[in-house]
Amino acid sequence: MKCANFEDMAPVQWIEFLFGECAYTPRDVISFLLGYCSIVCWLFAQFPQLIQNYKNGSAESLSLMFISNWLLGDLCNLVGGIMTKQLPFQIYLAVYFCFIDFSLFCQTVYYNYWLHQDSEETQPLLANSYLIFALATLAFPTDSLQVLTDPTEDTTYAIGRVFAWICAGLYFSSRIPQIYWNYKRQSVEGLSIFMFGFAVLGNITYAGSILIKSLDATFLMGALPYLIGTAGTLTFDCIIFGQYVLYESRK
Repeated sequence: MKCANFEDMAPVQWIEFLFGECAYTPRDVISFLLGYCSIVCWLFAQFPQLIQNYKNGSAESLSLMFISNWLLGDLCNLVGGIMTKQLPFQIYLAVYFCFIDFSLFCQTVYYNYWLHQDSEETQPLLANSYLIFALATLAFPTDSLQVLTDPTEDTTYAIGRVFAWICAGLYFSSRIPQIYWNYKRQSVEGLSIFMFGFAVLGNITYAGSILIKSLDATFLMGALPYLIGTAGTLTFDCIIFGQYVLYESRK
């Protein structure tokens, strides 16, 4: 992608050359760097939990509703981001979110349902599986999606905004099943604190990248669902950290 000069400002050449993105001001550069810091955090976020589950031979510490809501939220995030033309790093991050969430989802289903035949959350599992499949068919064949949502770009954007707000709601509420599951077990044993630590860092840098990019009201309104979803997960992650302190102190 060739970046044209903007208001007599030349693009930052190394960003344009290496990443194909256009950054002109120091704010643009900081936003770019925070965006990719967020990607790095999320690259590693779920790996500690995947490894912990493998070592334990169990995913009992995880609420399947938490994982499936997280995956549904990320699928909506991907669809909404594509259709509302969010920043490139947001799209890259959304694709990876879906991949790693699905890996953790499959691992949880394998340990909790395939090996142990635990039926407590079977009905939510089936319902969410259908939703995940439906959203996945929308998320990935984007050319077909754009044809479907023609005739106008405004229609595409409006549908994308609907997905973005659904995503915000799923993100905002996704931790609640895990908080309840921890409370019910009176334990966080088997739950990786590093997963939530990386998630907090990823969300902070993610929100920072958006806010530093621009404080223009129109831009912020476009990003509002993502900012609300981020704020919600940060709030509930703090509660989960509190549960770690409480339950681990009882040992």
